[in-house]
Amino acid sequence: NDVIHLAKQFKIAQMLDRETFKLRYEAEKPIGLDEFLYPLMQGYDSVAVEADVELGGNDQYFNLMAGRTIQKKYGQEPQNIITFEFLVGLDGRKMSTSWGNGIFITDEPQDMFGKIMTVNDELIIDYFRLATDVSMEQIHVYQRDLEGGRNPKELKEILGLAIVERYHGTDKAKEALKAFRETFSKGQIPDDMPEVTVETGGLLTVVSEVFGTSRSEARRVIEQKGIKFNGEEVHDDITEIIEPGEYVLKKGKRHWAKVIVK
Repeated sequence: NDVIHLAKQFKIAQMLDRETFKLRYEAEKPIGLDEFLYPLMQGYDSVAVEADVELGGNDQYFNLMAGRTIQKKYGQEPQNIITFEFLVGLDGRKMSTSWGNGIFITDEPQDMFGKIMTVNDELIIDYFRLATDVSMEQIHVYQRDLEGGRNPKELKEILGLAIVERYHGTDKAKEALKAFRETFSKGQIPDDMPEVTVETGGLLTVVSEVFGTSRSEARRVIEQKGIKFNGEEVHDDITEIIEPGEYVLKKGKRHWAKVIVK
């Protein structure tokens, strides 16, 4: 009861997600002390910098308000806060590198376009609103189209063009669309694959060198069946020696390379 009282007092349940917090408490699952201290520490940041205004996503509303409360205790004028709607990851969860559901402005055009094409259908309109300069009038048209049965893939292509153009320019956006249609829609191998020369060695070594990953990451991708070698899916034979020659290596859905093994 003391825990629940404290949670209500600080509105921690709102930060954690009320229902999840309740279920964890009733199931007698651990609730970390850091989950209680985090808003207090973030709130004290506002005291330390004597903030006048703090910006944040709407998921940070309580933490921003905590800053105002703590500032009063220290005799400071409470900060103003500005919140923004939260853009979730491709699968509807919070964007996270560990979940692999994020799009980054540093992504290459084709990689960025390919990720956009995997966004959940119910998030298409949110991505138009929060990540593009498309007018709300046009976005309402797209929303009616979706509700009327239009193929979501068509709107994802429009979305992909808009986002890639914003960060890489019109030409790169058109190239990314063309590459996606040829590679994924028609099942073709792209013509502009990067060419990488490596010394002969085991498959694990080759994958690591070609895609610039650690050996542990290369092993993980291979074991999860994320590698195709000359069109054949690789399973767990990571010790096989690759003979000299030319090969096509594919990692995941979007990464290709022409490999020359010496």
